[in-house]
Amino acid sequence: MITPAPEDIEKFRGYSEVSFEQWLRLALEGYYLDNLGVQNFAPIDYCILREHTLAADLKIIYDSFSSNERASIRLAVANLLSHLPFEPRYVPIFRVLLNLAPSIGAHEVLKVIPARANGFLSIEREAGTSHGIYGQTLETVVELADQTSEAKACIERLVGTPAAFDIRYAPKALLALCKIAPDEFVRHVALLREPLSRNFQTYHPTPEGLHWLAYDLLKAVGLATIEANWHKLRIVDAEVNEPNENWLHAALVQMLRKEESDHAPAVIVANEEPDVRATVTASLTDLLPPAKDTHVGAYPELPSDQLAPNEKEINGERMAVLLGTRSADELLEDA
Repeated sequence: MITPAPEDIEKFRGYSEVSFEQWLRLALEGYYLDNLGVQNFAPIDYCILREHTLAADLKIIYDSFSSNERASIRLAVANLLSHLPFEPRYVPIFRVLLNLAPSIGAHEVLKVIPARANGFLSIEREAGTSHGIYGQTLETVVELADQTSEAKACIERLVGTPAAFDIRYAPKALLALCKIAPDEFVRHVALLREPLSRNFQTYHPTPEGLHWLAYDLLKAVGLATIEANWHKLRIVDAEVNEPNENWLHAALVQMLRKEESDHAPAVIVANEEPDVRATVTASLTDLLPPAKDTHVGAYPELPSDQLAPNEKEINGERMAVLLGTRSADELLEDA
């Protein structure tokens, strides 16, 4: 690893975010557009592309600055992203900035990424090429996701671009949204319901993969949130071809069985003490009927986040058994 000499870092003393943006733009344009190699990265050009990628070397350089200078660099990255021309030749620069932003924690880019990504996605579509800009953009936002409205809005805008949305990233987008705003769990599930369904139909995830996705959702929002909102999810007949949450139903049942193998994780409840409902050990082998037995009809005319009253009632009953708050015998007595 080659780090900048202190005397060369000192040459940046007094640089503002504007100065850093100008330096970074000149360096990247020289490298990608003008065939000048790394010379425009002077006075620290000797640190570039010696052992790592360009973004990785810029991260090493970033770490050499003071905290105030690092703050200016993060703003410079966001400003440069917002000022890049929508031209095919600037696509590599856009991509390297996407790689750099999460490594330096540049949350400042969240406000500018959606509009800029849409512009470069348009270039990609017009050229008839697939550079994976959408996937890389979503990866960047997910890595930067925090508890801010900017992060949530950024992901929602990217997910809400159907022509460009890459369904491979649907699980990651759902988890990111749930971590940012766990109290909006149902809204996030509804937003990703159709992309998740297409993802599962295309890539056929294993039961273990769905188990871990459900486990990560539990960690993100907490068991209490899933319990309170279970009646709002769509559990349908397995033979009905419509987007649904059958996968979550099946994964939770499997997760909570006594027969589950020792290597599977316990159910951890987010935002609660470890000993408070940290594990659910009741055997559910005979308690819960298959998902298809809970189906009372398809409701394609309803919005994706709404269910008919009888669907909600049945879901609530099944969740009560799932969580052990009601027994199977009680359920049968009521029936």
